[in-house]
Amino acid sequence: MMAVEYHFPAAPTPEELEQRGVVYFIRSQDQVKIGTTLDLMRRMSAFSVPHITLLATEPGYKQRERELHLRFAGLRLSRREWFRLAPPLTNYINTIRDHHGLPAVTV
Repeated sequence: MMAVEYHFPAAPTPEELEQRGVVYFIRSQDQVKIGTTLDLMRRMSAFSVPHITLLATEPGYKQRERELHLRFAGLRLSRREWFRLAPPLTNYINTIRDHHGLPAVTV
């Protein structure tokens, strides 16, 4: 009997995920979720929160998300990835939006 050899693709390294992933900022009323995904369109369609708006994205994945969560920890709400929409966060988001020629977000 002949042995069958299977070759599975290697799981991406954390560095590869950081390069392929995206950190997104979505708004629901006066709150912003900072999250990550490898497939933004699929992620956006999976939200059950009403009236969400994609504010900005930037390259990165879990490491970058953690950095941003720490940076805006003072604005964190009781939900883990949701933050109060306040000037430090809107300023950061508006820097990204300005780079892409988009209008500023207001509180």
